[in-house]
Amino acid sequence: MNKTGTTSTIITIAAIITAAPRLVVAMMRSEGLILPPTWLETWTVISIFLSIGLAILEGLAFGVVFNAWRREKNRIRSVILISLALFSALMFVGMVAPSVVASVKNVNIEKVFDQWGILLWGWATCVSLSTISIVMSVGYSEISQNHPNFGKKYKKSNGLTLRKRGRPKKIEL
Repeated sequence: MNKTGTTSTIITIAAIITAAPRLVVAMMRSEGLILPPTWLETWTVISIFLSIGLAILEGLAFGVVFNAWRREKNRIRSVILISLALFSALMFVGMVAPSVVASVKNVNIEKVFDQWGILLWGWATCVSLSTISIVMSVGYSEISQNHPNFGKKYKKSNGLTLRKRGRPKKIEL
C-alpha cells in the first residue's frame, strides 16, 4: 500500500476510535441506559485523551485532503475535494462552537442550548457527521490521487466497445 493509502487507512481507524466515546454514550442512551456512575471518572479520562486525538486527527485529515486538492488536475474532482474539505470544516466548527461559547460565557454547555433549542439539534448533527465527513473526505482524496481513471467518462462507440479515448477498437467475429 502506498503512503496516501496507508495514511487514509490510519485516519479512518483513528476517526472510529476517537468517535467511540460519543457513539457508545449515544447508543446507550438510545436503549434507555446511562453510563454507570462508577465508570464516570475513567470515562472522563478516556474521553479527554480521545478528544485530543480527534483534534490532531482533524488537522491531519485536513492536511491530506488539501494536499490532494492542490495536486488534483481534474477540475471536477478538484471541486469535489474542496467541497468535502469545506463540509468537514463546517462540521468541525459546528461541533466545537457551542463549547467555545460556553467557555467564553463561563457557563455549562446546557445553558448555551437552553437559549436556542434548535442549536442542540444542529450541534448533535455536527458531532455525528464529523467522523463520517473525515472518513469520506480522506477516502475520496486517496481514491482520486491513486486511481487516475477514477471518475473519467468512457465513450461508447458504435455499440461494440467501450474505450476511454480515441478511435473505437473493432471486434472481429
